Amino acid sequence: MKKTWMKLAAAALLIMMAGIMGCGQKAEKNNYESVSAAEAEKADGEREKKTEGEKGKTDTGKEADIDAVLEAYRTERENNQSKTSDGYDLIVAPNEENYDYGVGNDSYTARFDSRELNLAFKEAARYVEEELQADASSVHSCVDPRMTAIYEDADKGVAKEYDADNIFLCEYREREKWQYLILVREKKGADWNVLFHGGHYKTNE
Repeated sequence: MKKTWMKLAAAALLIMMAGIMGCGQKAEKNNYESVSAAEAEKADGEREKKTEGEKGKTDTGKEADIDAVLEAYRTERENNQSKTSDGYDLIVAPNEENYDYGVGNDSYTARFDSRELNLAFKEAARYVEEELQADASSVHSCVDPRMTAIYEDADKGVAKEYDADNIFLCEYREREKWQYLILVREKKGADWNVLFHGGHYKTNE
């Protein structure tokens, strides 16, 4: 009996020791899992910051590239400008296929007939000369893809009350900086009016 009790006591002691060791291992495992999860979360956060930073650099780089292409396009356009014998400006538009990022694409003008275009440009020139005291001869159809995107953009920014067929874009130079005009009308055949002049149709960009 005494031997049996001693065996049971020894067995119980072994079970207790095994349990203690098991708890220790479990605690160690839980602690390891907790540390691993924290490290993984930290790594994810750093990776996300890195991705956002790289995206910001990419976006900034692309903006600079577009600006450089626009400058080249506008320089060629200016070099192609001349006066006719009766005093009118004659402009030969550069070949947009020679320029990246969609610079030079003013296909939005195809939405309007010649009369509508003439009236839009006339109002744009008047506004630039009379309201902005700038050179009206610098008024052209817009060739900046960041602006012409308004025609397909669901969020039309300052022109959100108008549909694409009642929005017309121009660009003009003011103190060596190119700016943009957004002209709008209430319906086809109505007068064009300048709604906005500035750097982007979304004023926070």
